[in-house]
Amino acid sequence: MNNSLPDQQIVELSGVRKAFVEGAQEHIVFRDLALEVLAGESLALTGRSGAGKSTLLNLVAGIDTADAGSVTILGRPLA
Repeated sequence: MNNSLPDQQIVELSGVRKAFVEGAQEHIVFRDLALEVLAGESLALTGRSGAGKSTLLNLVAGIDTADAGSVTILGRPLA
């Protein structure tokens, strides 16, 4: 049984920044990223290789952490 309401926020990213340092160069993946996914919504991530799709999924899954901003799942911050 699904107790979620159609407008219940499942995932929220607010002001997310993520960068990687390679040698002396910083590669910014996300700068001030905002995303909201509501219950019942479908979402597809598309983009070229290196665009940040896996990085975004890792942030939402809690595998990786944002350098700044917040990631919230079902109303609970992952930080």
